[in-house]
Amino acid sequence: MHNYIHRFSNVVLENQHIYYPERNKELINSFLEFDSGLFLDLISHYGHYGVPVFVFLSGYGLVIKYEKKEVPLKFREFMKRHAGKLWLLLLPLLIPHFLILGIKDPSYFQEHWFDLALMTGFAGNLHPEPYIFHGPWWFFSLIVQLYIIYYAFVYHRNIRPLVLLTVACIMVQATAIGIIRNTDLLEYFRFNFIGSVLPFALGTHSCTETLFPDGKYGGSCLYSFYCMLL
Repeated sequence: MHNYIHRFSNVVLENQHIYYPERNKELINSFLEFDSGLFLDLISHYGHYGVPVFVFLSGYGLVIKYEKKEVPLKFREFMKRHAGKLWLLLLPLLIPHFLILGIKDPSYFQEHWFDLALMTGFAGNLHPEPYIFHGPWWFFSLIVQLYIIYYAFVYHRNIRPLVLLTVACIMVQATAIGIIRNTDLLEYFRFNFIGSVLPFALGTHSCTETLFPDGKYGGSCLYSFYCMLL
């Protein structure tokens, strides 16, 4: 719902990849007016928090599913299994989208065939100027990147590699904000795994006894910490 509502012309937009102070002021004004548009403003402004929640739960679920298996899982088998599930969601909607627009405008497919190839291969976010249209299509590329991160840094490994990667990604984002001061570069980072490693890392290790002897409250505590960082 958020992916469509935040494209309306009269709603308060989100602070997802880049922070805009004026949008907080617009949301406060919406609260003060308290009219029928407040519900749409809340979904538009806060709906993007569903992404880190899903990333957190994805990391948590991967650990629960794979870490206790005694038979080693090969990388090719792991990616094939998850890519197949994502293609079942992506292709039935993505291909008709391009076909319909290509019929309406014959030049459309010529201009965007490479974008279709990138999105089908889950590499759309790696392009400096990704092709994005209505919906969460950019998330498919992000989640595949995180699957690779899981296998390379988490699967049957200790916590140190993932901690080092998470700290490095935070420092890269801080550099883009504080030193380079390039919002386009920061937005590019946050469209990719660099901006989502922290909630993913918290999810992968929230259910382990190495962090919390009582794993019952580990996930909620770690995610609360992440929210404070935001």
